[in-house]
Amino acid sequence: MLAIIAAVTMATASSDVAISTRQIYLQAREAINSIPIPKYVVFTYSDFSKNEFLGREVYAHERLRVAVRTSDGHAFVETLQTRSGFQGRMPPVVVGDNGIFPNTSVYRLGDFPTADFGLRTGGSRTGIFETDSMPGPPPSPLRVIGTVTVVDIPYRLTRLADSTVQGRAVYHLALAPIRDPRHNVLRELWVDKQTFEPTGYVVERFVGSPTLFSYLVHVSNERIGNYVVNSELTGQFSTQLLGHRGPPGKIDPLPSIRNADVAWSITEISFPDELPDWLFDPDHFALHKNDELPSVLKVTANETALPSLRHLVFAIVTTSVHDGSNVSVTNAQLVLEVVAATADDGLVVDVKQMPDETSSHRVAITLDGELLFGSDVELSQGEKLVLSLLGRAVIGPAARSAGDSWDIPAGGSYRGWSFHVLETPTARSEVLDATREQGQLHGTVTYNPALSVPIVATFSAAAPTDSDSVAPLKIRLQLLEDSYSGRQ
Repeated sequence: MLAIIAAVTMATASSDVAISTRQIYLQAREAINSIPIPKYVVFTYSDFSKNEFLGREVYAHERLRVAVRTSDGHAFVETLQTRSGFQGRMPPVVVGDNGIFPNTSVYRLGDFPTADFGLRTGGSRTGIFETDSMPGPPPSPLRVIGTVTVVDIPYRLTRLADSTVQGRAVYHLALAPIRDPRHNVLRELWVDKQTFEPTGYVVERFVGSPTLFSYLVHVSNERIGNYVVNSELTGQFSTQLLGHRGPPGKIDPLPSIRNADVAWSITEISFPDELPDWLFDPDHFALHKNDELPSVLKVTANETALPSLRHLVFAIVTTSVHDGSNVSVTNAQLVLEVVAATADDGLVVDVKQMPDETSSHRVAITLDGELLFGSDVELSQGEKLVLSLLGRAVIGPAARSAGDSWDIPAGGSYRGWSFHVLETPTARSEVLDATREQGQLHGTVTYNPALSVPIVATFSAAAPTDSDSVAPLKIRLQLLEDSYSGRQ
């Protein structure tokens, strides 16, 4: 028995050595060509990329539901969550020939799940990561009297150390393009030793001339039924910032380059046999926008759980008057989890008022304190008040002294504030007079400018706010917990 095992082991080892790097590449290409391309692919795309903006780490949070027709790349796209993390009620759109997908910077996103990065031969469309190939030599005027078939391998291949990927033994190749690197984009390739199907790629992509942005990423894939699907992408992304340089009106690349850690995932994948043609035609889709969508496009609307970047807890005491005479007092705790800071100086916050609410609501806070949230979300006056005071412009300029004033223009949800600095007792506290004409809300706020957070605030209202039937007489806020409190 031991002899048989040893013989099998030696045979496997010798076969690994005997197979050439060229054969591994060609068999991987043959395996890809033997895998069918589905007619339709339906999936959920999520972006977790990170970049630095003004010295802060900013994370992407977009989440899209996509159905793509692979023959031409036309796609139905529904935004489940924007880049800032906001879950709105944005109508679906259809992406036609331009390849520009809403709420993501990924060009031709619909092609990504079935991309093979040039391994499949005879394709009629350039791959998602490829630019058009360099033109070949002009046709010869001489009469053809015979032909020779040549297997074209556009890379210089190097065999790296074998490894395992998700428990599968794989060959590992390095690929250096011999020509046309913007079209021949593979840089590394992992190949299953049993099936010769690729299990992963390292791919380089350049866009624009001169290069406006580039990727160097690792792509992982998995077999789902009869198909091999790219399910994850991680790596680096660089973008060349554009601006004016030289003659007026001419836009050129600037010396500044922004780098980011890019990370996508593809989940909830299916391959329906049929979908209506109007789902992929921008003109016809408008005529069917009230039709019920195919069930395969539906996805659970639960918000994606995100790690908390900052934990805040406020006590809220509301003294209210009902029907002109009955006074009631309510006590609650407002728990805030800041889950994102957006590139435009906004925040995305998960908010829950205890003990009344068992689940949190996601709210986007703009620079000037405007609140954006889904139509099914109802916020209390205390929640709105605390959240609006976290807007960056609401707190005013960074350096302040007694007598300074500033206004936030009215026009949006919970805007229209006027602030006046009454005193600055310490370097880490300011007492502000705050007035909001909409609803006649007036109060004082003791604010910590170093941590950008209100410490205590008392507001009163002389009239109903936001058309509520109850007019709050007084709202008192006090900061109880702050995960940043120990920071200097």
